[in-house]
Amino acid sequence: MGVKKKKKEILVVDDCAEMREIIIEVLKDAGYLVVGAENAAVAKDLLKNLSFELMITDVDMPGINGLELARYVKNTFPQTQLIVATGSYGGDVESTVSELGGKFVRKPFSLIFLVQVVEELIKRE
Repeated sequence: MGVKKKKKEILVVDDCAEMREIIIEVLKDAGYLVVGAENAAVAKDLLKNLSFELMITDVDMPGINGLELARYVKNTFPQTQLIVATGSYGGDVESTVSELGGKFVRKPFSLIFLVQVVEELIKRE
């Protein structure tokens, strides 16, 4: 009798509803359990109640930005892997994400590439 593998849970945080929903659907199709949040405040509430193997966040969001959220996640839930994405590049973003042990992804990105990055990060565990 084989052991059934638990599906990995992923949190997707992006204030753009269309982008968030596309990422959620692609990751669900790839076999992951995925929850979406429209901003960092909603994400923090979800993180308090659920356990995520990975969080994908946009940088440019109203209120708490994605880098601040990534720092919070690494300090509070260090086992959670990070992917931080942005279309507006501000020099320090990539190095900050690297210091946090996460993966930086520049928008626009291919969805196939995103799934590959997700699989790479989740295999680290």
